[in-house]
Amino acid sequence: MAYVVPDRDRGDAVWVVNPDSAVVVLAASDEQARRLARMLEAVGFRDLRDYLAGGITAWRESGRSFETTEAPTSPRSPKG
Repeated sequence: MAYVVPDRDRGDAVWVVNPDSAVVVLAASDEQARRLARMLEAVGFRDLRDYLAGGITAWRESGRSFETTEAPTSPRSPKG
C-alpha cells in the first residue's frame, strides 16, 4: 500500500509509488484529503482506499503501524 502526504513547502502531493498501488491519503483536513484524492485520480491513481484527516500525527495516535524512508529530491525540489 502507498501512503501519499502533502508537501508543506510546495503545496502538492509527493509520492514514489506505482499508480496501480493501493493508496491511503494522509491530510490535515477532510477538505485537503478530498482535494488530494481528486488530484491523484487526475494523474492515474485508481485504487484510493481511504484517507485520514489529521495527517501523520493522527495516524500515529490511532495506533497504526508505519515505516519511514528518506524523501527523494527532484529537480523541482528546493533541496534538489
